[in-house]
Amino acid sequence: MKLNKLSIKAQRSSGHPLKKTELIDMKRRFWAAAALSLPLFILGMTEFIPGDPIRTFVGPRAAMWVSLALATPVVLWGGWPFFVRFWYSLITRSLNMFTLIGLGGRRVLHLQPDRHSAAAGLPAFIS
Repeated sequence: MKLNKLSIKAQRSSGHPLKKTELIDMKRRFWAAAALSLPLFILGMTEFIPGDPIRTFVGPRAAMWVSLALATPVVLWGGWPFFVRFWYSLITRSLNMFTLIGLGGRRVLHLQPDRHSAAAGLPAFIS
């Protein structure tokens, strides 16, 4: 008995091969999240420099608003696919890793305003 090689190609209903749209979308989200997270990382790490030069220059309240402004698009837009899957895991009562990611990103961004860099790092890291 001779075995033949079987090749399976994914196709859409229209007959065209599937494009890697999800991969392209996640790469775009990753690079945008990384670009916005880098200033947040720098802003968060300067508090460990003696004298805290950035917060001394702009003030702690302004630094917090800048970090919120940079972290919000990262969490909401960059983490949107994870929040959608988080919602589906709640609806289907199938708690998984997306549940943890969704809870963590939402909690860190909105309940702890001094931790915006951590909230922005989550979608960038997971992507």
